[in-house]
Amino acid sequence: MKLRQDHPTEVAAAKAGMSRATGYRISKDPKLPSQKAQTRGRRRPDHLGIKPNRK
Repeated sequence: MKLRQDHPTEVAAAKAGMSRATGYRISKDPKLPSQKAQTRGRRRPDHLGIKPNRK
């Protein structure tokens, strides 16, 4: 957020078109979402996704 250099977080976030909370979250952790670690995904197999062979 380049506007953060000249303005407070609230003003910089508003000028960038995002919420105040998003501005604070970005200033707290400046990494892009694509640079962050991926989530683990499912921890258990999907028991509803398995379909039995019934006729």
